[in-house]
Amino acid sequence: MVLTAAYSLEGESYWHIFTTELYRIVLLRSLRVAVEVCVASIVLGYPVAYYLAKLTSMRRETVVVLLLFPLFVSFLIRTYSWFYVIGSRGLINYVLLSVGIIQSPIKFLFTEGAIVLGLTNWALPFMILPIYSSVDKIDKNLIEMSKNLGAGDISTFWEVTFPLSVPGMASGVMLVFILSFGAYITPAILGGPEQAMIANMISMLFLVMLNWPLGTALSVILALITLGIVYVYNKVVGLDKLLEAMG
Repeated sequence: MVLTAAYSLEGESYWHIFTTELYRIVLLRSLRVAVEVCVASIVLGYPVAYYLAKLTSMRRETVVVLLLFPLFVSFLIRTYSWFYVIGSRGLINYVLLSVGIIQSPIKFLFTEGAIVLGLTNWALPFMILPIYSSVDKIDKNLIEMSKNLGAGDISTFWEVTFPLSVPGMASGVMLVFILSFGAYITPAILGGPEQAMIANMISMLFLVMLNWPLGTALSVILALITLGIVYVYNKVVGLDKLLEAMG
């Protein structure tokens, strides 16, 4: 009761969040990680989505099943499995040490990069599928007309395919950003206490510090930022495009 009495719900908690360096760092880190995951997902996911749209129906179904298969595995198990890849005794350090590139293990775990890696691995399908849907729905006659007018494959891609796939990419960005910004398990496991994000801080405020007003204020900020992203997306692209992309 003494802790919760320190802040009121009528603005003081919000002021405390924005004037305290710790909470500003957590908010900025959460936003930065979400943006980094979006960029990594686009870079890795767009080529896959483009390739997927060019496949025949039978091969496409096989690739989609392989793409979605990891989603049927427990997210917690998938996150912990990164310890065997990027841990101090993980696969990457083992290979680098074996070939003599490094003399001591590189610290990959409990860094922001580890969080971005884990979240990107999780979020890729949510970026690939909307982009694939947009690319697949592009009128093939437009591509043929572009080539008939003398444009090469690269010019056709940048002048026709890429602009028409932007709505699908925007849908993927919205989904990936929201999922990454409010992520809890991946930052807790791969990032540790020093790389806590907004969801981890909210959990700590409620369950450890018992500071419900401050936890509530941070939760409201998380919700407002999420709603703001959805609002901007709806104004610029339209939520109907999201349904089309996911369909």
